[in-house]
Amino acid sequence: MHLEKIRGNYRPLTIILIVIGFICAAIVTYIALPYSQYHLATHNRLPVTIYDRYGTVLMEIARDKSGLAQYIDLKKVPEESISLLLFSEDRDFYSHCGVSPSAIMRALYQNIKAMRVVSGGSTITQQLVKSKREILRNTVWTKLLEVIEALRLELHFSKREILAAYINEVYLGNNIYGFEKASQCYFGKSFADCNLLEAAFLISIVRAPERYNPYKNPEKIVQSAKKLLQNAVLSGYLHITPFELQTYMQKKIFLQYSDSTVTAPLFCLYVLSQARNLFPDKEIAHIYTTLDARLYKNIISVMQNSVGIIKDRNALHAALVMIDNTSMEIVAMIGSVDFFDYGKGQVDATLIKRQAASTMKPFAYALALENRNFHTSSVLPDIYTQFPSKVGTYIPKNFSNSYHGPVLFAKALGCSYNIPAVHVVNTVGLVPYYNLLKDIGFDSLRRSPTHYGLGIVLGNADVTLLELANAYTVFPRNGVFSKATAITKIKDIKGNEYTIQKQVPKRIFKPSTCFLISHILSDYKYKIDAFGPYSAINFPFPFAVKTGTSKDFRDNFIAGYNNNFTIAVWVGNLYNASMYDLPAVSGAGIVLKDVLLYLWNEGYPFPAFKPCGTIKEIKICKLSGMIAGSHCPNSYNEYFDEHNFPAAKCSWHFKNKTVVPVEYNEWAKEKKIPYAQSESLKIIFPHDGAVFKIEKTVRKNLQAIPLKAVAAKDIRWFIDGTPIGVGSELVWTLVEGHHTIAIKDKTQEVSVRITVIK
Repeated sequence: MHLEKIRGNYRPLTIILIVIGFICAAIVTYIALPYSQYHLATHNRLPVTIYDRYGTVLMEIARDKSGLAQYIDLKKVPEESISLLLFSEDRDFYSHCGVSPSAIMRALYQNIKAMRVVSGGSTITQQLVKSKREILRNTVWTKLLEVIEALRLELHFSKREILAAYINEVYLGNNIYGFEKASQCYFGKSFADCNLLEAAFLISIVRAPERYNPYKNPEKIVQSAKKLLQNAVLSGYLHITPFELQTYMQKKIFLQYSDSTVTAPLFCLYVLSQARNLFPDKEIAHIYTTLDARLYKNIISVMQNSVGIIKDRNALHAALVMIDNTSMEIVAMIGSVDFFDYGKGQVDATLIKRQAASTMKPFAYALALENRNFHTSSVLPDIYTQFPSKVGTYIPKNFSNSYHGPVLFAKALGCSYNIPAVHVVNTVGLVPYYNLLKDIGFDSLRRSPTHYGLGIVLGNADVTLLELANAYTVFPRNGVFSKATAITKIKDIKGNEYTIQKQVPKRIFKPSTCFLISHILSDYKYKIDAFGPYSAINFPFPFAVKTGTSKDFRDNFIAGYNNNFTIAVWVGNLYNASMYDLPAVSGAGIVLKDVLLYLWNEGYPFPAFKPCGTIKEIKICKLSGMIAGSHCPNSYNEYFDEHNFPAAKCSWHFKNKTVVPVEYNEWAKEKKIPYAQSESLKIIFPHDGAVFKIEKTVRKNLQAIPLKAVAAKDIRWFIDGTPIGVGSELVWTLVEGHHTIAIKDKTQEVSVRITVIK
């Protein structure tokens, strides 16, 4: 009985010991396994090299990192720099087996003494494991993994191989990996050519790359570097004369604030991602791109100057995409005008999703022409208008908070009036317009059409600048769309070559539709009323362009093209703060104009848009958009598709009299245009089917809507058959339910039905 009790007590302990023994055996077995998970020998693992369209090297990127990298042979690194690195990071490097108990104890003592974490106690081998495993936070499990992997590295590789890997892979801030690339970026020279103070400067960054940012706190790093040098000499770890030490103590460090050591770094990171997506099972060694390095460098210099002009308006960042329309290749893609800006310089603004505002309008107008919903001189209403929406009604406003009455189709697009644009989409249909946007590459549209509503034509959906530029190529390509490419071919580490197949193009619009849109966007006569005669988008050469300013001036977009190339520009700031009343024409418009002037001076052709397809020219009335008659005071020649044009002569102008449709009578009064009052009744507001909502937080007597009508004589108003007043305008307090609103005179009655909800 007593013996069985003893056995019962020892049974759990036996199980625990067996489990611990099994775990230890598994760890030992894992450490002894051949090192096949990844290769350590960095001299055999050259970085991915990326080239421009002419074979110029743009950048070299670490194969297992998405950042800047450049390999350096350990033999080229001065021994003094290596000694300084070991003194700072791992003084027992050559004596430990991957983990240093003395370093751990020393770190513990330093942390207790400072009452904060000042040292982690990790060896260089452990730090290398962290880098390779991308361990960002220390936990019990990550620390255990770090120790096991460090032991494994030490078992399979020599100290020199581990040190070489560390020197080439350690993170040194600003998306830079390895001492060689850091030295090139920060000092403009190889690590082999750095003096001891510069080496100490780079080594000081290792401990906290984000806190010790050379472009943000250079003086702090210099002080740390000098202290490191002094301690290394006093400890006997570094052997230099007192005079040399004193010289370094008084020496200054000169940083290089540019990306001259790399070209188009954000573009390179983009194509690396694209190449890995296209060939996930290949070890990519070389990527050949469509970028023109010389063009990129010149354009970014122009953009930097342009942004400098508008930065006082809180426009701190800019991006650009330029596509060759013939080859559908990206020749310039600038995600940031300063990659080494310690704030947001490494955010690729060509790929982030923002509201492109009015730059989305031309696609709706093109769809309306294609479907013959309107022609280029159709009259669009720019008056107070309610549109049905998913909940209640949608009431758009113009940028100027004013109305323009009857506006011709071409002028409405050129002047970028909001209400006519919403009217166009409401006519062609929200779903067909949404499907069109998907067909021309706006893959960022992930929600349903009703989620965006009619406001999608005003740019309430988040899209990327790259998508916008790509979509605009449909116009200069006569209605044919295909995805722009950034890569022509790749080579893997074995030398095998893989060519990138371009997307099969698909027809979206007729050539005549594209010409009409291009003509409207390139002829400044359609824009002058909104932008004035001296705006930045009034170019001295033919170029079709459309601007867009998002809500609260958070984003400036502009997209434009000629037959040869398409360019889209974004200006704003990546802190999601508003710019100071900066519309796109004065922000992104300035940047685009400066870039175009550079291209023009360089001899890039800017041919005029020539009529193509079934185009005819007709003289029309400037007010009615109909064929001009003898009484029309203003007329001009307009282009039309020969299958879609006004068939009747102007019926608005008579001798000494102008007649406009009744919905424009108030506008005509304000503009002092002679008009004849219609004899028919019409309710202007609210519209039939409108839905209104009663807000609980607002007093009931303040929740009212205007009732407006047009009539030749006084009229009577009725709500559900009950008279409420007389006159062309009344105010009615909302009441929940379905209601019939009617107006009557002696001979006529007109009614609409509305719904009021809580």
